[in-house]
Amino acid sequence: MKREWKYLTPNDETTVLGLIKEWMPRFAPSAAMHLYHYTTGDNLIRIIESGKLWSTQITCLSDTAEVRYAVEELHRRVRARRSGAHQLYIDPLLRRLDEVLSNSQLETAPLFIACFSGEKDDLSQWRAYAGDEGGYAIRFDMQKLAKSGVGSECLLLKVEYEPENQAKLLDDIVNRAEQLYMNCEGRQRAANLDEWTQEFVHFYLWRIEIFLACLKHPAFRGEKEWRLVCYLSPDNPTPMRFLQR
Repeated sequence: MKREWKYLTPNDETTVLGLIKEWMPRFAPSAAMHLYHYTTGDNLIRIIESGKLWSTQITCLSDTAEVRYAVEELHRRVRARRSGAHQLYIDPLLRRLDEVLSNSQLETAPLFIACFSGEKDDLSQWRAYAGDEGGYAIRFDMQKLAKSGVGSECLLLKVEYEPENQAKLLDDIVNRAEQLYMNCEGRQRAANLDEWTQEFVHFYLWRIEIFLACLKHPAFRGEKEWRLVCYLSPDNPTPMRFLQR
């Protein structure tokens, strides 16, 4: 999804993309294996007939608490940093991050998710997604599934449940935000500090939200979930559909 920025330069975007590539191996497929998509019999028929999988807007997943988990964990770190040693040069950044994360508006995020599991016979997922009885666990080749998203802004990512690994990533996200905020070329081009802060926070959170979508509370680790995370850009012709749930 191509976006136009007022102050950020191509070099700034390349630097952040390099950071994304640095984090990606923590979530990306590394070995051939099978994944399973639990669904009802009716949905299995629809998938076979259409040759397509539906992805769900991130706040319409089964448990909205799981969606806000990572945002709240990141927000907690930002607030802790704000209340710590006072550093005037990054205070505008932390203040703006605090404001945005306090009202994250995930309901309008263009993130859509299709869920899979590494478990081919998991009772909790039969109950939650397959209608308990008469459901199916469709087996997918992980490597082919990952390749299916190439060119359509969809990435197959492993969900991270371990608190220690989550903490390392989230701490790094905050640390790198401070570094980039100070060192990006766009800072020198901005008309004033407030405009630069708003644009940088908008850009940075947009780039890292894909990782926030793949952090879940440790209580869910038994699902061994993988997610096909898709961006829906404004000019994407893919039709949206609505279901009463």
